[in-house]
Amino acid sequence: MPGKKKLRLALIIIVDGVLIAHQQTPRPTLKYVKMVQDVDAFCLHPWGRESFLKTITCMKPPKFIPLKCEDPIAKLQETFRLKGFPLSLQLLAFQAVPELQSII
Repeated sequence: MPGKKKLRLALIIIVDGVLIAHQQTPRPTLKYVKMVQDVDAFCLHPWGRESFLKTITCMKPPKFIPLKCEDPIAKLQETFRLKGFPLSLQLLAFQAVPELQSII
């Protein structure tokens, strides 16, 4: 396999499998496969921002509409699956609140 093809494949695996992971079974996203044709532009893409937005959107509770739905806060589950790259949030929390490390 040529070097350029290996590089493109590795970039797609890193982005779809780690940074913007949203499925248990890794599947390349067509949008990213098209983007990787231009490796320089692909590397300049703000992957951190995209990963952060993906992670944050799955953490927000559903919007509460009075008289139309039940209170979403009252029905919060104890655990949930994060999408995106939550490790960066964990590392930030450990740096900002050192006492968290003693709990783990």
